[in-house]
Amino acid sequence: MKGVLLSVMVMGVLLATMPAAAVEMGKLPIKLDASAGFAYDTNVNLRSSEHSVSKYQQNGCAGMYKQQANLGYDLALTKELGMLLQYSYYQEFHFNLSPYDALSHNVTVTPTLRLFNNSGQVVGMFNYNYLDIGSDKYKVAYTVNPTYFQMFTKKAMLEVGVKFERGYYYAPVTIQQDDRSAHSYGANVGLYYFINDARTALLSVRFIPLYNITAGTNFNGASYSFIGGTQIPITKELTVQANFTFTTAPYYNTWVNAAAPFDPNFINPKRQDYFVEGSLYATYQIYQGLYGQVQFLATHASSNIGVYAYDRYLIGGMLGYRYN
Repeated sequence: MKGVLLSVMVMGVLLATMPAAAVEMGKLPIKLDASAGFAYDTNVNLRSSEHSVSKYQQNGCAGMYKQQANLGYDLALTKELGMLLQYSYYQEFHFNLSPYDALSHNVTVTPTLRLFNNSGQVVGMFNYNYLDIGSDKYKVAYTVNPTYFQMFTKKAMLEVGVKFERGYYYAPVTIQQDDRSAHSYGANVGLYYFINDARTALLSVRFIPLYNITAGTNFNGASYSFIGGTQIPITKELTVQANFTFTTAPYYNTWVNAAAPFDPNFINPKRQDYFVEGSLYATYQIYQGLYGQVQFLATHASSNIGVYAYDRYLIGGMLGYRYN
């Protein structure tokens, strides 16, 4: 995988040093984004904040190296119809918690259809994801997420979409109730307001309901996410993005404790989770597609099932190249 990233970044350097006239004369229908960097994660293994570390999980603080690459080819089939083919991967290596190293592959096909003199656009999204945790196969998912975007003023845009996912989890489970393989059904609704005519500054609000029909009853439930976001160009080179998410996640069945599934003294409640998440990104364009980014992410999860309550903070930075 390091070789893949190196090859993609070498391609990026060649494109970055190509004479501007040549790029404009023969604009390639390619989308390329590759980056690598370091981060510090205070809770890699999502250890519970309501129980002692020694009793449940080891301390999850760890530094990590991460890398990602995305390569796409844009097919302009007609003036109104396009097709974007993409492959991407993401990988992270933890310095002292290697069982939680992650490797993710994605293959995505995204057709687009422009309507109403380009004021409306249907964006279909068909995605295949393969995820490893540590050295083991963890999850495979097939996702369909068609979305319609409509500009109803020069600065306001509506988003409406639906989602279906079939996910297969391969992580070993102690009891059948913890099998997370699922059919998932959802939707996405959003409003965007562009502050400037170039549409580089915006405010957004989104609502995303998702329903999971799982093989095991412990994860059979729903989630409702409310997301607020903004993107502000501070200077020509520097852009800041911020997002805030509140999620409520009720589960449909009583929870079964894998440590004591048949304990008659344990009253099984229906699980109820709440998440408050915030993120901040600052991206600086260095030279002809070369950029640097610093990131801060925070998550507070509360639950009436103590093992699922945790706090997590991640701070990091990366250097990358983007061509599109």
